Parts: sequence; C-alpha cells; structure tokens
Amino acid sequence: MNSIEEPTRYFARLTEQVGIFEYIVKINDIGCFVTDEVNDWEKDEDYKDEALSNTHMYVELSYDEAKECLIIWNREI
Repeated sequence: MNSIEEPTRYFARLTEQVGIFEYIVKINDIGCFVTDEVNDWEKDEDYKDEALSNTHMYVELSYDEAKECLIIWNREI
C-alpha cells in the first residue's frame, strides 16, 4: 500500500493588529509545529485542531506568504 504524502499547510494566528501574526503553525505528515519571532520551531500537536477549525483566529497562508513571514523572523520554512 502506497501512502500519499500530505502537502504542508501553514496557518497564522491573528493578532488585533492587521498584518501582524502572533505565531505560525505548520502541519505536515510528520506532525504539527509552531514558531514565532522569539522561539524556533517546536513540535506541538495541541495547535493542530485549533488551527484547522478556528477560522476567526487563524488564517491559512500560501507557501509564499509563510516563507515571507518566516524570513523576517529568521526561520526556515
């Protein structure tokens, strides 16, 4: 049985300031990871369900949008 690799998805937690994200959640076939301006990527499955279901607090980012923000934060995509 061949498994199909799920594409990586990126979600940004919104803040009250437009265009400013509190942190980014990355979800892929390995797991769920979170990073922000201060902390590097950490695996944390607790963010997965919230990022996928709470459209009032999170926005899904394209690869390029996530990359742009992560470059500013000096993080790898």
